[in-house]
Amino acid sequence: MNDQYIIEMLHITKRFPGIIANDDIMALGAIDALEESNYPLKPFVVGVNGNEEALEAITTGKMGGSVYNDAKSKANAIMQLSYSLATSEPIPEDLHMTFGKYVYLPYQIITTDNVYEFIGHQFFKMVEDQDGLICEKVKLIDARMEI
Repeated sequence: MNDQYIIEMLHITKRFPGIIANDDIMALGAIDALEESNYPLKPFVVGVNGNEEALEAITTGKMGGSVYNDAKSKANAIMQLSYSLATSEPIPEDLHMTFGKYVYLPYQIITTDNVYEFIGHQFFKMVEDQDGLICEKVKLIDARMEI
């Protein structure tokens, strides 16, 4: 999905209720296109991955939500499965094999109701400028990454 496509769709239809993008970057691009086109309505826009920019857009209301793609858990499952297959050991029960051959890891929906559970891994400090208080990102720490 590119910005031009969104703008063309706006000209085709007078009502554009929502955009479901395949990833957060596409969703953010759609939001940019909507803003640039001065579209009078505010469609509900969602993406996938739960990246930092999308989380910020969710907190401001620009983006309706995202779906967290837990790459660490996927990598962990792949490593456990690979190890079990390579050593002929039983597959760990916590992998929850579906149909005896698939490992399903649930996605987590991110909305304004829970976005801070995902942003909570980022640390902010309040700084004052001439216009008042603003948040400044200090450091990104992902507590989900345990080494």
